[in-house]
Amino acid sequence: VYLSFTRYNDTGMTSALGGVIDNDGNYVYFADNNGDRLWRHQLATPYDGTTIIKDGTWRLGVGGFDNVIYDIKWKPDGTRFYVSGSQNDDIYQWDAATNWDMSGASYAGNFDFSPERPRSMWFKDSNTFYVVDNETTLLLYECSMSSPWDITTASLTGTSTDIFDTTGLLNCVAINFRPNGKMLFAVARQENRIYQFTLDTAWDITTLTYTGTRIDVPSGSGEELAAVGFNTNGTRMEVMSNAGFRSFDIPLPS
Repeated sequence: VYLSFTRYNDTGMTSALGGVIDNDGNYVYFADNNGDRLWRHQLATPYDGTTIIKDGTWRLGVGGFDNVIYDIKWKPDGTRFYVSGSQNDDIYQWDAATNWDMSGASYAGNFDFSPERPRSMWFKDSNTFYVVDNETTLLLYECSMSSPWDITTASLTGTSTDIFDTTGLLNCVAINFRPNGKMLFAVARQENRIYQFTLDTAWDITTLTYTGTRIDVPSGSGEELAAVGFNTNGTRMEVMSNAGFRSFDIPLPS
């Protein structure tokens, strides 16, 4: 059920792409592709994107590292965050001086993503994460870290799967796994669609199957999807675009 739409209004962002909501649902973070900046905005009501409040003081310029950034993700305790950059084909990490606070963060190294153009990321746990490469081949890769949460120790596991081949979707800018690892959602930016996949074996992307289910998100002229997030029980889906939030109440299979 489509609930509402809220524009970002004067948030300062010009091209929001990958985004993530913190563990408590109080803040949402974005990678701004045109501004080469990371942004944090407050949600007045947890997990409700329609209540976004501009928090423009919380931003970090990363243009000195990469001018084409696509995604931001956080370590669950808020002490470290990760950014994918397609100009140099790297995934970067910063250590936060204060949990969930990007101001004062210190650069802590990078992972050279050898396939090319890392886009969306998803961290399963302290040692395993997934990356979608550029907007045409759309291969989903599994990566591992030999030291927990340290991207500088990352490497490809050799496991990958072709999302494009199974659906024909284009411009995948975000992925989101359900916590049990049995379902994956992929955001197609220019199509303004969200595709749903199931995994026969939890977290094993070689068992990924397109369910045939997709959500066509209502959009305005020139609007493109950026990311998707869920509340803690998976009943509310927050769809983020380069213009604002749309909220859906959705029945998800177990």
